[in-house]
Amino acid sequence: MNYADRKAARQQPRRRLIPGLLSLAAVAVALLCSGCPPAGKSTGSNSTAGGQAASGAGSMKVQLVFSDLGLEDGYFGRLADEALSELADAGSIAYSTVGTKPEVMKDESAGDDVGLPPGSFGIENKALTPLPGMMTQAEAEAALQQAADCELLVLSAPSLVAPALQRISAGDMKAEAILLLDNNGYSAPAAPAVPVYSVSYDIRPVAFLTGVAAAASSNTGMFMVVGASTDPQANDWLDGVAAGAKYRTNGARVVTGIVQAGDDGLVSPDEFLSIFQALQSNAGAGFRCNHYILTAGRATPSIMYALSKEPTDGYCLGGYGDFRPVRPARFVGCALKRPDNALRHIFSHIQGPEDLQKLAAWNEATAASEAAAEGAEPASTAPADSTAAAGSISVGLAEGAVDFTDFDLYARFNPDGDDIQEAVESVYAEIKSGEFDYLEIMQQFKELETR
Repeated sequence: MNYADRKAARQQPRRRLIPGLLSLAAVAVALLCSGCPPAGKSTGSNSTAGGQAASGAGSMKVQLVFSDLGLEDGYFGRLADEALSELADAGSIAYSTVGTKPEVMKDESAGDDVGLPPGSFGIENKALTPLPGMMTQAEAEAALQQAADCELLVLSAPSLVAPALQRISAGDMKAEAILLLDNNGYSAPAAPAVPVYSVSYDIRPVAFLTGVAAAASSNTGMFMVVGASTDPQANDWLDGVAAGAKYRTNGARVVTGIVQAGDDGLVSPDEFLSIFQALQSNAGAGFRCNHYILTAGRATPSIMYALSKEPTDGYCLGGYGDFRPVRPARFVGCALKRPDNALRHIFSHIQGPEDLQKLAAWNEATAASEAAAEGAEPASTAPADSTAAAGSISVGLAEGAVDFTDFDLYARFNPDGDDIQEAVESVYAEIKSGEFDYLEIMQQFKELETR
């Protein structure tokens, strides 16, 4: 159970949104009143031209392509399927899938180690069943080839956008729009054949909580934090984690860095190890860190295993999926993106693919308004040379689209699990109720760094 569920079961928060998101909620109400319709209940055909049979009686035909390109990808696909199936069961959409649904990574080990394939850091295959995130790009594109005509094509992997557009442009399949579940690793194409919309998650509150969790589990107060070069919110991740750790532990030392991803968005275990070793070297001999905090993206489970084994032998925290079963004794907790709740939010505001542009435009206007209030000018989220409408749809805490894991797995092996949970739950409740302005704390720490 995640923290949102735990808190909802115990008490109703006095205020749902943090102060910085109150204006967003007001704009949402205005948008609904000004013509962006909620999901309709119209009826339509259930049939599809391929893939698994469609369910639901809604008029909009939605198709999800399953892929498993790294740790986050399978996680996103599973949660998206859960939400879209729910919408189909309610009769809001006609839904189908193609490809094989990625299985949940399970910890079935007797001890605290989860195995990897032979040759991965010299360890033998043990009890990880199944091993996620190991699909190749060619295998993912083969799944995409099974996609049939639909109105909205939903993808979890950014690397599938280009081949999907090629199929649509060549007339091999029809779709009115593409919805990408995360803009992490995505570069908007010029002049796409159909509009491409991506989901952007405000990860700052859960990045802050990651820092709090790390500090609550550390005796040294020294941390290394890494973001991936493909993540457009890498700096928010670094700043949020650093602020959370320093807020929790006075005098905490946090060193940060960006790891370079390959052209395919994949970050190899060697790249992760290399940057953490470089950060340690630059910090000096007195920097005794045993907490490694990172966003994984397309990386495979071996990165977490490598960081939690000799010579690093540390504890890990990460984002933006649930990676704890990789090695539960050493993985403290995870900041989560929730594509299931993002989809529920999006589909509550649209009746067809054409309405996605209204949401994207609203996001653009809202970002401009908030930036103007802060004295800044935001960059456009739409492709500069696009001949088709496109953009980014932003979600966050208000929509339940970001969250944090519990510490149940970690607590099986570590006596401080309950203490960490209490520390994180306390701050999380204050953020959600609006009693605590974590954004101001982040800004204060950034200003201190520049002095």
